Amino acid sequence: MHRGSSKGARTDRAPEILPLSAPPAPPAIVRVELETARAGRSEHRVLEVASGTTVRQLLRSIGQPIEGCAVLDGERPVPSDEPLVGPRRLTIVPTFSGG
Repeated sequence: MHRGSSKGARTDRAPEILPLSAPPAPPAIVRVELETARAGRSEHRVLEVASGTTVRQLLRSIGQPIEGCAVLDGERPVPSDEPLVGPRRLTIVPTFSGG
């Protein structure tokens, strides 16, 4: 008998038991502090969103127009398709008056 042959193979071995697949982990929650800067006043809110939520989705969820806002992280502009994966502090600056 040569190596690799199935002849003479043991059949009294118990079949392997594979672990069941774990259910997918729920998305992590990201804490986002938002400050909406307006002339003469500002509005501050704290939101919790699923990790991976984009800035665009965040703006939609609070009723802000995506095309009419600049979003800043400190002094750095944040693209609307950037996913939020960790705690953030963002400033929203409306760029049109609406009138």
